[in-house]
Parts: sequence; structure tokens; C-alpha cells
Amino acid sequence: MSYRCFNALVHQQTHLIEAPTGLGKSLAYLIAALENKKNIIISTATKNLQQQLLTKDVPIALQTQNNKVSVAVFKGWQNYLCKQFFEETLHQIESLYPTTKEQLLKVHHWQTSTTNGDLDEYPYGSLQPRLKHSITARAATCLGEQCPKRDNCFYFKAKAKAETSNILIVNHHLLLSHHAQQELWLANRYGVIIDEAHRLPELGLQYLSDKFALNGLWVLSRQLRLALQESVYVDDEAVNLIDWAQQLHEQLQQYLHGYHSDLSARQHLLAWQDFGLWRNQINKLLTGIKIEQQPLLTSLYFDFKHWLKQFDSLIQDQRHMLMLSNLGSTWYLHHLKDDLPKRWQQFWQNLPEAKVLLSATLSVNNNANSLVQTLGLSQARFKRYASIFDYRKSQMLLPQFDSNRDYHEQLSQLVIQLSNASRGRTMVLCTSKAAVEDIAQRLVQASQWPVLVQGQFDNAQLVSKFRLLGNAVLVATRSFWEGIDIKGQSLTTLVIDKIPFQSPYSISAQWLKLQNNQPSDPFVNYYLPQAVLTLRQGVGRLIRSEKDVGLLVLADPRLTSNDYGQTILNNLPPFNLLETQEQAQAFLSEIR
Repeated sequence: MSYRCFNALVHQQTHLIEAPTGLGKSLAYLIAALENKKNIIISTATKNLQQQLLTKDVPIALQTQNNKVSVAVFKGWQNYLCKQFFEETLHQIESLYPTTKEQLLKVHHWQTSTTNGDLDEYPYGSLQPRLKHSITARAATCLGEQCPKRDNCFYFKAKAKAETSNILIVNHHLLLSHHAQQELWLANRYGVIIDEAHRLPELGLQYLSDKFALNGLWVLSRQLRLALQESVYVDDEAVNLIDWAQQLHEQLQQYLHGYHSDLSARQHLLAWQDFGLWRNQINKLLTGIKIEQQPLLTSLYFDFKHWLKQFDSLIQDQRHMLMLSNLGSTWYLHHLKDDLPKRWQQFWQNLPEAKVLLSATLSVNNNANSLVQTLGLSQARFKRYASIFDYRKSQMLLPQFDSNRDYHEQLSQLVIQLSNASRGRTMVLCTSKAAVEDIAQRLVQASQWPVLVQGQFDNAQLVSKFRLLGNAVLVATRSFWEGIDIKGQSLTTLVIDKIPFQSPYSISAQWLKLQNNQPSDPFVNYYLPQAVLTLRQGVGRLIRSEKDVGLLVLADPRLTSNDYGQTILNNLPPFNLLETQEQAQAFLSEIR
């Protein structure tokens, strides 16, 4: 695998590599990058994985090298303390709430000792979002060469180090956002290695579309209102400004809540005139903010200006589709056009010629045609490696439920019975937050084992608690379908409630409808392959090492009642298929 990565870099080719868990994928491409002796970008899915590469895998790979190699991690703007905005905020400390003041003083203590200003290394817990917003810059708010702190700026120091490093580790969000913002300095590299490449289609839609983050306005209006209320400069004009900010906040909140709760609303294009009122409110806010009197408001003022510029750019062309999407916790207003292939082509052109894309899940039916078509990588060479795990030691159950009874009630009863056999040690992965809440509530009332629910703690804390308890039932949704590594006996039963098909109202589904060269059968050529890849990621949570054994439960009746069910099953690891729930309980009793 390492030789294949090295060969792709040397010969300036594009390679897709599917490497299942346990093969040492990270070390393979790191060694290839180091042996190449050229400047290489490595992009992975998240900041946590960036840090994991730097602290765990890079030191091991460096042991193969005799020459000194520089390695840097680079993140987006809002991960670094802005000294200028921090100083402006500090000058207004007496007008802040006690809890905000306390946090600001801790930041003041930390900033005297930090060498890189990376807020992920801030040791005193999570910062209040409003405070973090006021002490960090963004591309639109940075004063650039005019900033008095420019020479000692943490962000630009990190960027300078990144530009000269041999190995630069970024994340997909940064890679895509730099393209969207036309920052092309990343292209001045010899090659790019993209790990967790299965994430690109979904993330690409967020950055390659013309979009507007409505949550940004919502948050900004709230932050402005609170900042003014805390300020010592509260006059009649400020009171009016507070009222306008409150109105904007409430309008956005009501609109998004109504859209979220009314499924039928998603079936219609949004009316362009719906957003005129918001624009008027923003203009009022910009006119009212007097930044020369309110230094603390400088960052907010420029953010409002940035959002307004984005908004005007987005709505100037009314020939295409306008829709809302909920991506994680953020609502975006997207302006959809029929030029997706062209946008992917531009993205690849702005990256180095040599490209290696890797993941544990790239293929469907033993080929990567679906991903290649989606990403526009027609010249890519594909290699699929076999797993080293013996899945035949583990079991799979496809339960049959009574269609006349409540599905979640029956699934919850099954989870209770199986977790009793395995003494907890069960994870339930759901395709919706509503399912998580419903199933978790039923389990809390009836299970004899501790029940952990996504949202009780952050994901890392939840996984740690699951391991420490050793007998818990964890109920979670999509962010737990990948990137969660629980080896050993802490997890012996994995239950998945539904096939993870994309919603027909999702941003990707709507954009697909607009493409001139869309697949002749979108279900077979797009929705089904995407569901297979996502399901394989979820299934991959169960067996994480050669010693692991467990029970996989796929509870969606469509796997046995629809023709495509067999296609999905054929793309999963070769678990032993059990016929009855009693066999599953007996198996769990044996391995516990």
C-alpha cells in the first residue's frame, strides 16, 4: 500500500485506495509521503484526526527517515487567538458579565504562555461561544497588513510554518474552504493525500455551493444584543439597536423552527422575497453600530458586513433553486446551480497533480465507479485491499418485526433482551435524532443497564464513559457512525435501526436533480451506493481488531423485503447469518 501511494506521488497520478481497518493505512501513506522527499499535503476528516496523525502516527513514520523532516498542522481562522480582537475585548472587561470576565482573565493568563495561540490547546475548558467569537478573526474581519499585531499574529505564524513544512496536515473543511475562498497557496505542493475520502461528496456540497449560513446571522444578532446590554455605553440609540437585534433573532428563530417542523415546506422552493425583511434588519443594525464608540463591537460589525455581502451575492441571480439545509447544527441557505461537475473539476485543478484518496469505504460491488463519477475523477486508478479480520467468527441477525406493531417499541424490546444476554456492552446507531430520543426513552425506563445517549456529554466523553462502565447501552446517531474506535469487550453488540438513505429533501438530493448529466437511475447509481458506503462505516464500529468478536443487528425490514436488500448485504463483511433471536442471545452469552 505504501509503495502504491509512493508510486502515485512520483508519477503524478490519481489513485483511489480502499484499505479496511487494521491494515495500517495512515502509516502507509505517511511513509510514502516522507520517502517522496517533496512537500506534501495530507488532509483528513477532522481536527481530532489531524492531532492523532501528528502525535501518534507521524512519530512512528519519522523513525524510518534519516533526514530532518518538518511537519505542521494548520487549521482555520477561528482556531487561533487574535491578539488584536483579544486586546479590544480586554479593554471592555468591566462591562462584561462575571462569568465572561472570569473566562477572559483565564485566556489572558494562557495567552502569555502559549506559543501558537491554538484554542484547541486552551486548558481551562470550553470557551463561551460569544467570547470565542470576539477574540478570534475570520477572513472577512482580519485587518491584514493594517493590523498593529500583524507581525506577531498566531494565524499568520501558523500559515508561514505551514507554507514551508515538508508535510502539511490539514482537514477537509480547510481544504475545501480555501478553494471556496480562492486561497490557492495549497496548490504549490508536489502532491496531496486525502484520508477518509468518502467524506468528500457530502462536505463538497457544503463548500462548492453558493451558500449563506443563517445561523451566523442568528448568532450575530444575539451576540450584538447581549454585547450592547453588557456595555457601559447604553443610550437611546443603543436601546433601539438592541430591539432590532432582538427582532432579527426572533424572525430567524421562528422561520427556522417552522421550516424544521413542517416537512411539506421542504418540497417547495423558497420564495426569494422571504429574505428581504432580514436584509432590511441587517442594514438597520449596520447603520446603528458605532464602532468608534464601541471597540468591542468591531468584530461583530465586520461580520455583519461580511454576511450582507454574501447574501447580496447569493440572491442576485434568481434563475436557480434556493433551499435551506440543516448541516449539523448550522442552517444554510443554498443557491443551487446545475454546474456541480464543473465545480469539482475546478477544485481538483487547484490542487497538486499527484493525488491519493484513501478510506476504508470507497467501493460498492467491488468498484469505486459511483465515487469516481460523483467527484469527477475519471482518470483515477482504484485498488481495493482485503480485510485481515475473520468476520466469520462474528454473527449477524436480521430480525423480523410485526408490521402492525410500533417499530421502535419492538426494536427497543430486542435491544433490552440482547443487552441482557451480553450484560450491556451494546451500541444502537440510529439514522435520526427522533429515533435516538424515542428508543433511548424506552430503554431508560426498561433496561437494567446504564443507558448513555448522544448529547449527554460530548462524543469523546461519551465514548470514554462507555468504556469505563463496561456494561452500558449507548444510543447515538450519525456522528457515531464513523471515527469511533472501541476495541475489545466493551462493545459486543451493534444494532443499526435503518438503512442510511439520504433524505430526498437533502442538499445533495436537490442538487442532483439540477445536474444535466445526472445518472439515468438516481436510486441505483447514487442513493443506493451512498447508503452502502455509510452503512459500511457504521458496521465498521463493531470489529476493530483481530481479536474482536460480536453480534451485528440490522433491524431494517427492507433488507429482506426489497430486491436491493441483497445488494446491500453483499457489500458488507461476511458475518455468519443467524436465523433466530434465540441463537443471537445464545451467542452473546458464550462470548461475554
